[in-house]
Amino acid sequence: MGSASKVFDKMLERDLVSWTCVINGFVDNTRPLEGLRLFKKMEMEPNDVTMISVLRACAETIALSAGMNYDPKLPVVLLEIDDEEKASQ
Repeated sequence: MGSASKVFDKMLERDLVSWTCVINGFVDNTRPLEGLRLFKKMEMEPNDVTMISVLRACAETIALSAGMNYDPKLPVVLLEIDDEEKASQ
C-alpha cells in the first residue's frame, strides 16, 4: 500500500476512481483509519462505490454511525437494502 499511496500523493490530477482505489486499498490492508482520513480530504463528491469503502472502514473501526454523517441518505439506503434482503428470503 505504501507504493500506491506515494504514487497517489504525487498525482497532479486525481479522479474519483483514484481516490476510491486508494481509500479501498487502505481498508483492504487493515488501515481503515487512513482510508477515512483520506476520504475527509477527498476533493470531489463520492459515489456509491466510494461510500461502500468508507462504510467498510467505519465498520472496521466500530464507527458505523460516523458513516451516516458522511451521507445523510445512507440510513435510507441501508434500510432499502435490508428490506430487499428480507423480501428475498
